[in-house]
Amino acid sequence: MTDPRFKKLAGLLTGYSTALKEGDRVLLDLMDVPDEFSAALIRAA
Repeated sequence: MTDPRFKKLAGLLTGYSTALKEGDRVLLDLMDVPDEFSAALIRAA
């Protein structure tokens, strides 16, 4: 089971901090990040 805080943080990073919109392209350089958070961030992006 994943930590629900990962999903919340991923949503904040993609929605508020970067204001991503549908169709935007992103490069995620994920080093030293838990796999569960990487998956949550990819899904949010």
